[in-house]
Amino acid sequence: TEVWSNQVWKEIKDAVENLDIQCLRADSLYGPIVIEDIWVKINQCAFIIADVTNTNPNVMYEMGIVHAIGKPSILLCQPNNKIPFDFRHLRHFFYNYSNEEVMELEENLQNAIRTIYKDDYKNEIQLA
Repeated sequence: TEVWSNQVWKEIKDAVENLDIQCLRADSLYGPIVIEDIWVKINQCAFIIADVTNTNPNVMYEMGIVHAIGKPSILLCQPNNKIPFDFRHLRHFFYNYSNEEVMELEENLQNAIRTIYKDDYKNEIQLA
């Protein structure tokens, strides 16, 4: 639902921006050609965070682009869903909406992001 999606977005945004990194959401891009906007931002960013709950076809398509160009990714999923088989080897976190788990999600995201930067995945282009 939109409410659920906005709650997840808030947690992701807070976790990322608390590390002084700009955070954008794919559905907030408003150029004339949607996939062109997504392609450009995926190429410009240092890493991707994607919620693969319910295996939304758009998210799966975007993750295909991410993997084709070799960008690091962090996957999120609600525990009553499964991480798609081809993504199970990737860093992922399950989440619920209890206060304790929300704080744990923020901490897990920040630790994963720090690891990406520590492992020198950072690209030379401005973060998206």
